Amino acid sequence: MQEALPPGAQYKALNLAGALEFLGDAQAVRDLLAPLVRSLDADLPHIEQLLDGGDLATVARMLHSMKGFVPVFCFDALAQELMRVEKASRAIDTLAVRADVSALLPRLRRLAGEAQDYLRQSP
Repeated sequence: MQEALPPGAQYKALNLAGALEFLGDAQAVRDLLAPLVRSLDADLPHIEQLLDGGDLATVARMLHSMKGFVPVFCFDALAQELMRVEKASRAIDTLAVRADVSALLPRLRRLAGEAQDYLRQSP
């Protein structure tokens, strides 16, 4: 589920300038944003279910796969947080990991919402 954005909201998670620099042009950004949105829309609720079930090994694998593409589209602070939480998710302290992952999920939802908002507005 994506976080709804009010019209004209400034992006706080989606780093368009960084994505443009990394990918080279706006079309490449649009081409990769749609799969990013689909992936986050599917993966974030699944991660919540896995957390509820205590399956941190699968949570760690899912966060690890996100590490490969999410940082292209987000600001450094979110990318660093994703990397920190992914590393922590391999730890034994499940209560701390649950809190870390739970705190990260809204930020990833915002990224998905901002990406969807950009896709709706771009030609």
